[in-house]
Amino acid sequence: WLAGADALLIGSGAGMGVDAGLGTFRGGKKGVWDGLEAVGLAYEEICEPRWFDEVTGDPRLAWGFWNHCHNAYQETKPHAGYGTLRQMGQRCPFGFFSFTSNIDSHWITSGMSAERVLEVHGAVRWLQCSKPCCPDVWKAPNDLALTESPATHRVEGVLPVCPKCKAVARPNVQMFGGDSGFSRARRGAQNSRYDAWINHLASRPDYESLRVVCLEVGCGLTVPTVRRELEKVVQKFPGGKLIRVNPENPGLAKELVPRGVSIPLPGAMAIEKLSKQVAATDEMMQATYILWGIDGGCEVRAPFGTCLGRLLRLAQSQTGMKLEYTQDVTAEVKQVMGPKTQVITAE
Repeated sequence: WLAGADALLIGSGAGMGVDAGLGTFRGGKKGVWDGLEAVGLAYEEICEPRWFDEVTGDPRLAWGFWNHCHNAYQETKPHAGYGTLRQMGQRCPFGFFSFTSNIDSHWITSGMSAERVLEVHGAVRWLQCSKPCCPDVWKAPNDLALTESPATHRVEGVLPVCPKCKAVARPNVQMFGGDSGFSRARRGAQNSRYDAWINHLASRPDYESLRVVCLEVGCGLTVPTVRRELEKVVQKFPGGKLIRVNPENPGLAKELVPRGVSIPLPGAMAIEKLSKQVAATDEMMQATYILWGIDGGCEVRAPFGTCLGRLLRLAQSQTGMKLEYTQDVTAEVKQVMGPKTQVITAE
């Protein structure tokens, strides 16, 4: 599936960051901020925006937790799997997109273009007003210059503030507890680019034969945002496939079993194995195809037996040629050696 993908949608959750040393705060690999137990709060409780309220909340406690997250994400480097998946996506005629619920910005810091990433829950590296007085977001400094007290787990130092109204700033992350104050400005721009990519694929005349592969890595059931999105995309495209990588929750819904596969392995390990399988497929017998149409032709390399639809899509992406055809397109294949010919269709 991956070797022959026309487009790759990469979905990732907290399990993707485990191999980089980050905790999930849930499940078998949950991370621990010492302050949670000390102040008697659950992860979902400290991740509520109410703590940033300067009258009824406790902004220094809130920043005790979020400063811990900010520092952990800054100090942890993305593992090799991020680059491997980016390379897989670059193979596809219509590219790739990363749809992630992670707030660590690791996809972008790993080298993926920010234009190809949708951080559906926001990112800690961006700040916004906690009131909020406006929808503005701005980049957080690498060092917030905050120090956590080991006794109270509240931070000491000057808290970041909104440059417009001077209220306490907060991470631009969609939090628990009904976060109506979350600024959607940055995510909205990402969402627009993602929707444009999906809609472009869906509007093609050959969309029914497009091999859209959805690769989901480390997405749990507690907040199933990414799972639901990838399942929706798979069902949108008749040729869509789902690869679910999850050591704890690998199951597939009954209706997805014919079009999906479950891999109960940690993210980095599964990505490495999948990469080797793709490389092995590339080493299989390759053929040179010379495609001739009404106004000219081009040459592409692809595995022997590649369907016409994929050859046309490869020709578009590799040569930049503008091709016009319908779903019922056919071609007559002629081998260089011998008189044998064969009529093939898009699929």
